[in-house]
Amino acid sequence: MKKSEFITTLTLMQILAWVALSVADLVEENLYNSKILVGVMIILPMAIPVVYFVFEEKLCEQLKISKLKMNVKASIIWIIETIIMSIIIITLINADKWFIKQNLLIFLNGYEYMVYGIVLAIMFVFVLLFMKTVEFICTKIEQKANKEPEKQS
Repeated sequence: MKKSEFITTLTLMQILAWVALSVADLVEENLYNSKILVGVMIILPMAIPVVYFVFEEKLCEQLKISKLKMNVKASIIWIIETIIMSIIIITLINADKWFIKQNLLIFLNGYEYMVYGIVLAIMFVFVLLFMKTVEFICTKIEQKANKEPEKQS
């Protein structure tokens, strides 16, 4: 995998996240069912970094870079792409050019995209940091457990 493919993969994940929100918003706008929209806004931003974490080892091997360097790059790219997508979509909504017409009688009427952008950017970094912290603690516990039997011998 080349670095350009890595960026393309992150961009495709970003686009899929926004498509999922748009579909959920379309359902909410037409069926007045906000449960799907709220579910997407909560679950998807937490699921994306988990998927990234699962494939992290393979990505590091293919790109031949350290995990730290790759995670920093992925986080920066993710945040920048989220900001760009948020600005584009919110601008289209405000100009009434978005393909999903926002019903002014419904609670969020377009603001969910702004909130989603913020949550999508923050959760990627937060969940990734949390998972890396848990991984670090588990590694230290495992190292300590492996050293203790040697001392008893």
